[in-house]
Amino acid sequence: MLKRVDDDDSTRVSESPRVSDPPQVTEEDPDKKQKKWHNKACEQLNLTFGKMNYIVRRLLPEKKDLLSAAEMAKQRIARDSMPDALKANFVLAGDKQITSLQQEIKALHVEYGRLRFEEDELLPKLVDEKRRNEDGFNTVPCLLECEKCYELEADPVSKALVSVTLTDAEKERAVEDLMRECNQYYDDNKETIRSLIEEPKRKKVRVTTGTPREFEVADHVMVHYPKTGWHEGIVTNYFSTSQAKGNKAIKAGYVVDFLKSNDWENGLQPKKGKKMRSPDEEEEELFADVDAAAIVEEVKDRFAT
Repeated sequence: MLKRVDDDDSTRVSESPRVSDPPQVTEEDPDKKQKKWHNKACEQLNLTFGKMNYIVRRLLPEKKDLLSAAEMAKQRIARDSMPDALKANFVLAGDKQITSLQQEIKALHVEYGRLRFEEDELLPKLVDEKRRNEDGFNTVPCLLECEKCYELEADPVSKALVSVTLTDAEKERAVEDLMRECNQYYDDNKETIRSLIEEPKRKKVRVTTGTPREFEVADHVMVHYPKTGWHEGIVTNYFSTSQAKGNKAIKAGYVVDFLKSNDWENGLQPKKGKKMRSPDEEEEELFADVDAAAIVEEVKDRFAT
């Protein structure tokens, strides 16, 4: 069972969690970590390219065909002889359809841009080109050679990506022009797309008082102690100032359960990342085999009265 570290400090315990010395491990492959990051990036690129492939081989061509048909229909209506009022209604309906399709095409450009942003984030994780033929490094995928396609949204139940089977015509479609169009949109609107991606990361779910929080329950965090440095843990609860007021059992702030020591602490505050922050990419490896949801479930009744 997880146990509490006692302390009278209002923000954190004075005794840092007991962290045992890490076992001495002989590194058999000096490139093990580099291969892991490279291969993981290749795997993610395959998924990203599968979505981009779906956009340029099916979704965009479909919408552009519909737009072309709608514009031609509007031109026919303008040439046809009919009462002015009836023609005006047809033109209005056509304009609405054209505007809707143009917005849908723009949304696909934005989604392609999001995927391009993912690609740009993954590329630095790949090993240098000179070493990509060495054993242990997976082949870097190429968008134009991508054979798989995935729907843009994962299955709502399994959360897995949904594979799409292209027709022979879609597989043979020349998509270079559409890719250039999408890439140009991304280049022209990169900062806007970046903000669309990063804004949701900054917006955390609000607590009942309406105050925004930097971390949520089950988040991975690193907590700093002056004598022993940073320690990995899981956010298992949070208490606002109003919740902690008059309750000696809790303190305002985050409750964190530490992975190595099995200790926990409440009343933790980030203080601009100096006391508590999100783990970086390498530190995330410390959480590789951690079931955060199970830890939260295990201690859910800790403060029950």
